[in-house]
Amino acid sequence: PFKLLDFQKIDITRPLLGWKREDGTRRYRKAYISMGKKNGKSALCGALTLDGLLWDGEVSPLACLAGFDRQQAGEIYRDCVRMVKVNPELRKHIRLLESQKKMFYERENGEIRTMSRESEGAEGWKISRLIFDEFHTQKTREMWDTVCYAGLSRQQSLLIMITTSGFDRTSICWEQYQYAKGVGKGEIKDWAFFTKVYEADEHDDWKDEKVWLKANPGLGTILSWDDMRADSREA
Repeated sequence: PFKLLDFQKIDITRPLLGWKREDGTRRYRKAYISMGKKNGKSALCGALTLDGLLWDGEVSPLACLAGFDRQQAGEIYRDCVRMVKVNPELRKHIRLLESQKKMFYERENGEIRTMSRESEGAEGWKISRLIFDEFHTQKTREMWDTVCYAGLSRQQSLLIMITTSGFDRTSICWEQYQYAKGVGKGEIKDWAFFTKVYEADEHDDWKDEKVWLKANPGLGTILSWDDMRADSREA
C-alpha cells in the first residue's frame, strides 16, 4: 500500500482535499506545490489522480495527466498502473488500456487520460482533475491556456501544478510560482488557490543541513541523509 508520509498528509492532502464550502464542494480549485527532486512527488501525483477518478463525486469524471511531452505524461500514468495492478480492490473497478495510456472506471463512466503539447482536441475535454507534473518544463503557455478553464462545467474541478524548481523567469511556471507565493504571504486574496512551496529562503546557507529540510520534506524517509551529504560535498 502507498502510505502517505506526515508532510504529504498534514501539509498537502488533508488541507487540499479536506476543506469544504458551504454547499459541500471542495474549497480549492487550483493548487501549486513545489519541492526538491526525489521527494515522492510522482507517487503522490499518481494517488491524487486515482482519487480524482474514483472518489471525487463528479459525473463521468475525467482525470488528466499533463506533461511537456508524451513520455513525461506517461511517467505518472505508469505509477497509476502499478498502483492498480498490485491492489486487488482497484483491479475490480479499473480497466487498463495501456497501449493508449488510458484507464477506465466503468461504473461511473470515468476515465484517466494523458495529455501533452502533442494532444489533439484537448480544448473540448471536460476535465474534473488535472495534474500538471514537472510544471516548470512547460516552455510556453500554450498548453496552460488550452486546459486552464477545461473544468468550468464541472462542479468542483481541481487543477494541480506540482513541480521542482526551474530557471526560466519568463515561463508560465514562474508566473504561477509568483502568484502562489503572493497567496501564501496573504498579499493576494484568492481563497480557492492552494499553495505549498518547499524551498530555502534567499539568504540561507545551502551547506546548513537544517536548510536542506526546507526544500526536501522527504529527507530522512524518501531521501537519504548520507546521499544528500555526499551531494553537498560534491557541490
